[in-house]
Amino acid sequence: MRAEYPDFLFVCGAVGSGNTFLFRSLTEDPQVYGLNEGDIGGFLKRLVESEQGIARCPHAPGEFLRFLHALRADRHTLIEKSPSNIRHKALIQAHLPDARFVYTLRAPRAAIVSGLLGRAVRADVEHVARLWRDDTERMLERDEASRVMVYERFLAAPAQALEDMTRGFMPLDAAVVRFATRMARGERADPERWKAKVTPEQARDIEHWVAALDLDALYSEVAQGRGRAARHAAPMLPAWRRRLRRLTAPAFALYYRLIKPLRNGTDGGRRGTSP
Repeated sequence: MRAEYPDFLFVCGAVGSGNTFLFRSLTEDPQVYGLNEGDIGGFLKRLVESEQGIARCPHAPGEFLRFLHALRADRHTLIEKSPSNIRHKALIQAHLPDARFVYTLRAPRAAIVSGLLGRAVRADVEHVARLWRDDTERMLERDEASRVMVYERFLAAPAQALEDMTRGFMPLDAAVVRFATRMARGERADPERWKAKVTPEQARDIEHWVAALDLDALYSEVAQGRGRAARHAAPMLPAWRRRLRRLTAPAFALYYRLIKPLRNGTDGGRRGTSP
């Protein structure tokens, strides 16, 4: 049976692990839209916190979810790429139960160098190495809504890697395979290539932290598919429930736009009345 498109797909993983190449490949599919570095998980977290904190904006999460569905509009899927979304997976699943996730995994030394050169995080080897470890450990918690794309395999055999990743997970359009095959550069997976991009002192520092944090073993564990069941993972909804959610989404939006503000206004009036 052909897999259905999810409403939302999040490409995320440790910084420097090939998130952009995978995102750029997947968004060649004419049935999807792409949003680059939208930090949806982080923004959703701040909106939820605003309900409970001093700002108090109770309709914000509902309106934001309505906005996300509007972005998807006339296509099947909105694909969003932000490495940090891996830290917000449980929150995203709580609000978007249909969401699926692709984690990108790259050998630690090359990923650390890419993170340092990209300046996406603090330019400190220990900091980037610990960030890689923390985000990669999250990939050990697997569920039906997540897959792992190993960067080195993707570059070596793009078509096969994409087929393996999408099988039973989402459709694979021919345009995606064509783009990835054309743009893949196998030499980027050379395990020694990273050394040419840093000073000898940085190389020694990287080797030290890879060994100290046992990053090679963690990489092998995730790449080989070992892991544990996610402790708080939301199960993927069956197809009929996903269709029902799409049908009821307008009513949900209407409630947040019209009915709830009226109720809040009425309640606020009662609270403000002297006894």
